[in-house]
Amino acid sequence: MSVPVIYFDLGNTLVHGPSGNKQPFGDALATIEELWLRGYRIGVLSDQPVGMTEESMRQKLDDYGLESYRFDLITISSEFSPPIYKPDEDIFNAAVAKAGFAVADNNTVFITENIDHINDARQLGWRAIHNPHNESCSVQSGECIEDLDDLLALFPPLHTDIWIRDNQNDPGGDHYQGSNFFNSPDLWIRNQDDGALIHQSPEAGQDNWFYARVRNRGVGIARISFVTFAAKEWAGTQFVFPADYSPYISLVGAMNIDPGESQIVRAKWPQDKVPAAGKHVCWLTAVYHSGDLITPDAHVWEHNNLAQKNLIIVNLVSGESAEIDVVLGSRHIKDESYYRIELFRGPKTIPFAVSLIGQTPGALEKLVRSGQDFVRPIKADNQLKQIGLRFLESTRVELTGIETKAEDVILELEAGSSLSLGNIPEKIKPLDLHKSIHKACAHIENEKTHGSTIVFDQEQDSGIGIALRAGQIVRTILRFTVPKNVKPGEKIEFNLLQRGENGQVLGGIAVQINIQKPKTKTMKSVRKVKKRSSEIE
Repeated sequence: MSVPVIYFDLGNTLVHGPSGNKQPFGDALATIEELWLRGYRIGVLSDQPVGMTEESMRQKLDDYGLESYRFDLITISSEFSPPIYKPDEDIFNAAVAKAGFAVADNNTVFITENIDHINDARQLGWRAIHNPHNESCSVQSGECIEDLDDLLALFPPLHTDIWIRDNQNDPGGDHYQGSNFFNSPDLWIRNQDDGALIHQSPEAGQDNWFYARVRNRGVGIARISFVTFAAKEWAGTQFVFPADYSPYISLVGAMNIDPGESQIVRAKWPQDKVPAAGKHVCWLTAVYHSGDLITPDAHVWEHNNLAQKNLIIVNLVSGESAEIDVVLGSRHIKDESYYRIELFRGPKTIPFAVSLIGQTPGALEKLVRSGQDFVRPIKADNQLKQIGLRFLESTRVELTGIETKAEDVILELEAGSSLSLGNIPEKIKPLDLHKSIHKACAHIENEKTHGSTIVFDQEQDSGIGIALRAGQIVRTILRFTVPKNVKPGEKIEFNLLQRGENGQVLGGIAVQINIQKPKTKTMKSVRKVKKRSSEIE
C-alpha cells in the first residue's frame, strides 16, 4: 500500500536567505516533524548542483537543522546524468516512481514557492500547493498556504493500527473471536540473540531474548511504537490490562512500519529476571502507539495491541508425570462470576490423565460448589419475558423430574399448544452451551494430601463449572501423566481454558509434551563394571 507523499522544494520553501547562509523557516522543522508523525512520507524534490548525492543532500538537511531522517525520499536534479531540472517532466515522474505510484494523483503532493513549477506539476496530475515566498496567496495560486504550518489543517493524521496476532488465523481486529488466542505466533523466546524465528523454552542462569513481530493494518506509517514484555512465573487463565502487564521486564521501540507490513523487535531478558529452572512462565506483551490507546481492563482477545505466549513445553518419557503451577482468576476482576474450566485435547486422541489440584485443601471443591449455587444477579429494571415451547405438530411428551402420585405424566399436545418455562430476565444470558463443552464433565475427587482435585475425562474434552469472587485467585497444580504406550518422537498437545458465562474464552494455557527416549543406562553399567574390577584387584 502506497502512503501519500509530501515533497518539498528546498530553497525559499523550507530554507531562505543568501547562498552560504541559508536558514530554515521558523515553522519548517515543527511542520515536517508533525506530518512525519501523522504517518505521511516526507520528501525533497529540489534542483542541486552537479556532484550532490543523496548522502550529501541528507548532510545538508542536517546542517540546516531539518533532521534528515524524517525525509523518506530524496529526488534531486544531480542524481541524473545529465542533470534534469524542474519543471522537466522526467524529474517529476522519477519522484512519483520513487514513491511507489504509477502516475501522479492527489497522493503525490508538491510544495514550492515557484508558481510556474506549481502549474507544471498540476498538469502532470500532482496535487501542488503554492507557498509564495514573502508574498500572499493570489487567485493564480490555486491551493495555497502562506505559512508551512498551515499544512497541518490540510493533512490530518493517517489512521495507523498496530497489532500482534493472537492466532495464525487472526485477521487483526479488536475482539478476536477465536478461542486459542493465548499462544501468539508473533511472540517467541530465544536463548541467544540469533534472529531465529522458532520459540525456545527459556534457559535459567543466562540472558534470554524476547522477540515480537509487530504489524500495521492502518493506512499511514506507524512511526514510533513501544513494545513491553512481562513474564509471570506461573501459568494463568485470565490476564487483564494494564495491571497484569506491569511491571514489564523489557521495553523496545518499533520504528517506521508501513501499512500492511511487519517488523520484528527484540529485547534482552536479563539473567537475573529469568526464573529458575523448572519454573513455567507466561509472557505478556503490549504495544503502545499514539492514537491507538489500549482500553483499561481489557483482556488480550479484546484489543489487538495485547498478546500472550502461554505455551508450556515439557519433555517427558512415556509413563512420566509433570506438574505446572496454574492460577485461576485474576485480582483485577471486579465482579463475582460463573466460569467453566475446560480441557481441550489435541488432534491425537491418546488417552492420558490430566487433573487440577488445589494447593489449599478443599479450595477446588468449594469453587465447584459455589458454581453450582451461583445466583445470577437480577437488576430491578430488567424486563421479564415469558419463555416457552410452542408445538408445531401434534405430539406426546413425558414430564420427568417432578413429584406426583401418578407413575407417569404424559401430555397429549395438539398442534399450536404451548408449554411455559417461566420468566427469564431479558438482560441475563444463559450459558451458551453450543460454544462450551457439554459432551463430558470433569468431576471432583478428594485426596488425602490436597483435599480436592478436578479430574478431567481421559479420552475426550471435558469441563466443570466454578464461581470466583471479585478479585479472587486460586492457586492450583496442573498434573498430567504420559501413557506408557506413547513412542519417543511423538507429541501430545492440550489446552486448559477458562470460559465465561456467555461462552467467551477468557484465557488459557497451551501445553506441548514432547516424548523423549528413556535415559540410557550405559553409564550406570560402566560404573558397576569398574567397581567389580577394583574389587578383583
